[in-house]
Amino acid sequence: ELPDEVTVAIIKPDAVQDGQVETIIKMMEAEGVEIVANVKKLLTEETAREFYQHLSEEPFYEDYIQFMTSGPCHVLVLKKKNNEKGIVYEWKEKLGPVTVEEAKESAPNSLRAKFGSRGFMNALHGSDSQSSAMRELGFFFPQLSSKLSHRKSKTIERTLAIIRPDAYILYKDEIIAKIMEAGFKIAFQKEIALCRSDIEEFYSHVVEEDYFEDLVEEMTSGPILALGLAREDAVAKWKEILGPPDKHDAFETAPNSLRAQFVVPETDVNLIHGSDTVADAEKEISFFFPREETVAVIKPEAFGTKGEIMTKIEEAGFKITASKELVLTEDIINKMYRKEQPYYEDLKRYLMTYVSCLL
Repeated sequence: ELPDEVTVAIIKPDAVQDGQVETIIKMMEAEGVEIVANVKKLLTEETAREFYQHLSEEPFYEDYIQFMTSGPCHVLVLKKKNNEKGIVYEWKEKLGPVTVEEAKESAPNSLRAKFGSRGFMNALHGSDSQSSAMRELGFFFPQLSSKLSHRKSKTIERTLAIIRPDAYILYKDEIIAKIMEAGFKIAFQKEIALCRSDIEEFYSHVVEEDYFEDLVEEMTSGPILALGLAREDAVAKWKEILGPPDKHDAFETAPNSLRAQFVVPETDVNLIHGSDTVADAEKEISFFFPREETVAVIKPEAFGTKGEIMTKIEEAGFKITASKELVLTEDIINKMYRKEQPYYEDLKRYLMTYVSCLL
C-alpha cells in the first residue's frame, strides 16, 4: 500500500556498472527506507530526453543524455513510515549536492560523494519536490501513480465567510477562534461597509425573498468582515460548522453550530455567511477580493523545495494558473530585473546557469 508521500530514485549507470546497487539498497534499508518498486531498465535516448527535458537548455545536456543511456539503471520508488521531514526531502538530503566535486567538498558523507564518478555522473537521482515525484512516478510507474493520485484526490479549497455587523461587533474574536480550531487558514480578510446596491448585487438570487429587507438592514448596519478561508473540503466543512441558515432550525437541530451560538434577539437574520458550493465560493470571493495576476519565480536555491512552496502559496489563497520549469534566458531576465541594479550581472549569470520555476 502506498503512503501519502513517495519519491523516485534512480541508481544511474555509473553506480550500476561499478556494482554498487546492492550496497546502496542495503544502506537505504538500514535507514528505514522501504523500496516500493525496483525496476532495472536501459533508458532509450527518447526516454532519457523526455524525462530530462527540463535540462535541455543546459550546456551539459547532450553529454548527460549519452551518460544516462550508456548502461542500465535501477528506477526505484521509495517510502518511509513515521517520517516528519517527508521522504522527498530526506532522500534529497542524503544524496547531497548535484555535482560529485561539490558533494565531496561540502557533504563528504552524502551518497553522491561516496558513489558518484565525476561532475554530473553522480550515481543517484532523487525527485526535487512532491510535485516532481508525482510526475516521475507517472512517467515510470503509471499504475502506482494512479493509485496514489486517487488517495490524494482531496485538494485545498477556498470558501467565503462573512461575519455580519452584529456578530462583528459582539463576537468577532470568538468566531475567528472557532474558525482556526476547525483547521481553516484565513487566506485573506477585509473589513468593509456595504451599501444597499452592494447587497442587491451580492445577494441577487434572494432579492425576491421575504427576508431580503431584513438582510439589507443587517448587512448595512455597520462594517462586515469578509474572510477567505482555506482547507481541504472548505466549502462543505464551513457549511457544517455554520449549521442551518434559519437560526431557529439551528437552535433545534444543531445547537453547537455557529449560527446557534452567535445570535442577537433583535433579528432573525443569521449572523454568519458561508458559500453554498465551490462555484459560489469562487464567485463570492472575487466579489470582495477582485482577482489580480502576478508572476513569481522560485529561484534555483529554492527549486528543490518548489512543491512545498507551491503548497504554501495555495494555502495562502492564491491560485497557480500556470507553471514552467526552465533556465531563464537573458531576454526574460532583462524584462524582469533592472540592469542598473549593482547585483544585476551576478544575478543574470546565476539565473542563466540553473533551473528556476516560473509561476
